[in-house]
Amino acid sequence: MKNLTFILLSIFWIGQLTGQSEYEKLCAEVKIASFYKEFDHKVIEKKSNELIAKMGTMSEIEFRSCNCADTLWVSLLKDRRRFISYTHSIELDTNSYLRMLSSRFDIENLSQEFRFANLKTLQDSLNFVLNRMKQKDEKRNNPKHNWQNFYHCIEAEAEFLENKKYELKETYLKIFDDTTNYEELRDRVLSSFFNSGEIIENEILKRIDDYTGQRYFYRMLGILRTSGTEKSVNHLIDMMKVNDFNLNVQKSILQTIYGITDREKMRRKYRKKLENYLKETQLDTLTRYDLYIRDK
Repeated sequence: MKNLTFILLSIFWIGQLTGQSEYEKLCAEVKIASFYKEFDHKVIEKKSNELIAKMGTMSEIEFRSCNCADTLWVSLLKDRRRFISYTHSIELDTNSYLRMLSSRFDIENLSQEFRFANLKTLQDSLNFVLNRMKQKDEKRNNPKHNWQNFYHCIEAEAEFLENKKYELKETYLKIFDDTTNYEELRDRVLSSFFNSGEIIENEILKRIDDYTGQRYFYRMLGILRTSGTEKSVNHLIDMMKVNDFNLNVQKSILQTIYGITDREKMRRKYRKKLENYLKETQLDTLTRYDLYIRDK
């Protein structure tokens, strides 16, 4: 009976393909394979790759005939299957894999939008991405563009920001430093600097003292945890010495320091400075586990 249901649903969806563009037909095939048939990773991947290949050659008119990211997103939200098994990867379960399909096609959407916009410079591409992100933000809470019907997540834009963070570092910093920009935008360009290495460390250290107690302070701590060196450890110890931080803020800073010391080699003088400070303040009694327990 279950197989019969899948077959009938497949026939129904295939019957809807008449008169559609090839892009719409391929999108419907991905949708059927992903949400209306028994899960088969190889089949879904094959159909998805066929669709992406088609997207790279289609005309703008055909591209505008369908948004497959939206189509798959709606099907995902309506999917009531419960998966517990892994797919092709020990890191990605079945639910996560299906969730990422919409993201995958939205990333491809952005690539095609670049192609049709005929952008000339990297700055043009950045402006395009920032505007696309802003439009999503504005639509997200609009009933006309309800998130249950439209894909408003920003993985595509975040991927672009991260991929271009070295080339556009100065522009990102200007965007962040401009307090007239809305908070989410400033946070997103800042977040792109995770795992950036020493190239961003100095820029964060120049700014972090000005943002204590603000959301960006914790974002900067995260960046230093993945990108900082002993210079950051020294700076953060000095910050704790001159600021009357509560225990939770101290814990957050220590998480960052330990993250850096686990990742980077530190010269003895910096390790000694840290050890002495922890003893003087009795923070050496905190275990690594204690750092993640928040006081009320």
